[in-house]
Amino acid sequence: MAKPPSSSKRDNEKKRQSKLQEKQKRKEERKKNNNKGAALEEMFVYVDENGMLTSTPPDLKKKEQIDLESIVISTPKRRKKRKIRFIKDG
Repeated sequence: MAKPPSSSKRDNEKKRQSKLQEKQKRKEERKKNNNKGAALEEMFVYVDENGMLTSTPPDLKKKEQIDLESIVISTPKRRKKRKIRFIKDG
């Protein structure tokens, strides 16, 4: 005949079962709150004229026309590095 499991073994088994149940609950919660199947339009975020994020697209009638020639894009010129030589006196 096999001996009945000791109390510490039973306690460990109960802990293991409770951990498995908690893990299963967390798994079901993640599945319920999953956003992977959400519509593409729901995931878009727009920036309004004040720089704030909104969920509604901007009104194209309010769009300003900007002259492309007025935009200046340049990088500052680099200064040439000069080599400094030390002359040894003596």
